[in-house]
Amino acid sequence: MLQKFKNYSKIILTKISALLPFFAVYFVYILTVFPTVQNEDSGELIASAVALDIAHPPGYPLFILVGKAFSFLVPFGNMAWRINIMSAFFGALTVQIIYTILKHKTNGREAIAHRGTPKGSGNDLIAFGAALFYAFSNIIWGQSNRAEVYTLNTFFIALIIYLLMKWHDEQKPQAKNKWLFLTALAFGLGIGNHHSILLAAPAIGIYVLIKNAKTVINPKIVFGCVGLMAIGLSVYAYLPVRTYLAPYDNPAFIEHAGLYSWDKFIGFVNRKIYGGTVN
Repeated sequence: MLQKFKNYSKIILTKISALLPFFAVYFVYILTVFPTVQNEDSGELIASAVALDIAHPPGYPLFILVGKAFSFLVPFGNMAWRINIMSAFFGALTVQIIYTILKHKTNGREAIAHRGTPKGSGNDLIAFGAALFYAFSNIIWGQSNRAEVYTLNTFFIALIIYLLMKWHDEQKPQAKNKWLFLTALAFGLGIGNHHSILLAAPAIGIYVLIKNAKTVINPKIVFGCVGLMAIGLSVYAYLPVRTYLAPYDNPAFIEHAGLYSWDKFIGFVNRKIYGGTVN
């Protein structure tokens, strides 16, 4: 019985230590997070999330919905602070994923340098150090202490890289496709937060082609990925539903009334007022 307890304790401690980058970075982020509304789009995003309204084009529906969840799941602090620590949370979660990726990628060099290194151990010091450099770089730290869409965006980019890595490493053919399906879902949800993730699409496509070109001609995989990406994109349905239930004029000069009509909806999501998504 005592031996079993020791074994379980060791497993639990191992799991906790694997999450050290997240807890360490999140602790520092919380200490430095802004106590109330900051500059940029912070005020508008906070108000939109708390009131379940719509922000400026393209509306950032995923951020609004997740922000609303944080506004009542965090039981203390003012509403601005609650949404601010949401950015801190996803910033720290991104650091954890980067650490996991780097630890995996340094495993090969470790095995060559130290023949006795167990498979999958990786180089904790390199991975942890690099993840911390990312976490406390000027831009990343600056966006992790205020209500903004960018840490949720970097979270999805890091998650997609991790899922593609798992897809490449998966040895079981029957389990391999699930990683691509999850990648497609994450990509769709990421677009629901910020359009800049579209810039990753060519890199994702090229990577899949290089690693396994047959994937793109497999109807089951193609239709599965398209379907799951569409499910992720369905978060945009929040916009017409919200405006249909309660049309209003956003103080940020955007008239939302009528977003349930196709032309206005597409124009809004495509950021027509700014010249379009590509611009």
